[in-house]
Amino acid sequence: MYKNSKHTVLFPLLLAAGVVLGLVLGQYLGRNTTTSQLKGMLSRMALSDNKLSYTLSLIENQYVDSVSMDSLAEHVIPMLVKELDPHSVYIPAAEMQALNEPLEGEFDGIGVVFNMATDTVIVLNVIPQGPSDKAGVKAGDRIVEIGDSLVAGRKIPQNNVVKMLRGPRGTTVRLGLERQGISDLVEVEVVRGVIPIRSIESAFRIADGVGYVKLGQFARTTFDEFRKALASLRAEGVTKLIFDLRGNTGGFLDQAIAVANEFLHEGQLIVYTEDRRHEQLREYADGKGSAQNMEVVVLIDEGSASSSEILAGALQDNDRGTIIGRRSFGKGLVQRQIPYSDGSALRLTTARYYTPTGRSIQKPYTIGRQHPFRRLAQAGDAGRKGGLRRRRHHAGCVHSGRYDRRDEVFRRGGGPQHPLPLYDRVCRPSP
Repeated sequence: MYKNSKHTVLFPLLLAAGVVLGLVLGQYLGRNTTTSQLKGMLSRMALSDNKLSYTLSLIENQYVDSVSMDSLAEHVIPMLVKELDPHSVYIPAAEMQALNEPLEGEFDGIGVVFNMATDTVIVLNVIPQGPSDKAGVKAGDRIVEIGDSLVAGRKIPQNNVVKMLRGPRGTTVRLGLERQGISDLVEVEVVRGVIPIRSIESAFRIADGVGYVKLGQFARTTFDEFRKALASLRAEGVTKLIFDLRGNTGGFLDQAIAVANEFLHEGQLIVYTEDRRHEQLREYADGKGSAQNMEVVVLIDEGSASSSEILAGALQDNDRGTIIGRRSFGKGLVQRQIPYSDGSALRLTTARYYTPTGRSIQKPYTIGRQHPFRRLAQAGDAGRKGGLRRRRHHAGCVHSGRYDRRDEVFRRGGGPQHPLPLYDRVCRPSP
């Protein structure tokens, strides 16, 4: 019978441990050899078929000084997007809230309309029942101090003044006001609150049976506001409507569709969009609109863009309204807002929209010296100059299919700026 000795038992165990240790040490030490480094670099080069990502990788790993890749991205991404079309845009995280506020229908502030005249903040109007109205601020007051800071005569940019006046609802800001007839500063404490941003700037009966509605933008609350205004006008005997879209630079697509649905009969096409794969999404009227038999005239001008053009085009192509005014802006591109983890976002053009008869109203555009973009836009527009005209073109051929339009927003036309800049006219509510 065979007997195991102490040596015969330990030797295989020690041999196995030595092999494992050798493999581990060899792999670790091999990482620091020139051959191993070269193999790793060649492997990375072989895997990278994207020049842009490869260049960023080289900078991050081999540039002589350390580089903040986040800071580099903030400079590179806007330059990339600029080469696409006039409406795709990168939005830094610091600007997201200010850019979204006009479309959300409300913001937190003190509720005044002001103007910067001769380096002085002059209150033009106070929103009734708003925070400033409740605190005693009056039209004509001059804001000299905000908190402990002197703002009069300091040449402070208006945007900085807005930031000082705004803040989360429920917080307090002290104002030092110069008021006519009072020698000393009038001090008030304003508790910031919710300030509504109205889409309907005015709605009234302009003549017997004729109503007038001025729509400033397509925000989240637009359809609800329009429906209430329409009901009020109808109660006054209005059967004909003047719908003013002049200067309306756009907003949310679904709000334009909802408003158009109020005028159109069941089954009438409102708008359709088409993406790069020629897949379409079509929107039809459901026949439940409250103004299907109301006569309507739509006023437009060169400042009427995107959602305004969708609404006007739907009424025009379905012979439901008369379009009066100047040629509209000519923005027929759809943007989808894609968020980044740091709070910034990319508004990327993902489709073109077309009026019911197949018109693409996107005007030709040239980005730098990238002439192929211009040819592409002209081909899509069938040689037209962009914008709505008095009469329609015949419908072109269409394709079938759908595409995902979640988070799509029609942004302001007029170059690569962000959509709907805050309060570019003094008639809009300031903080």
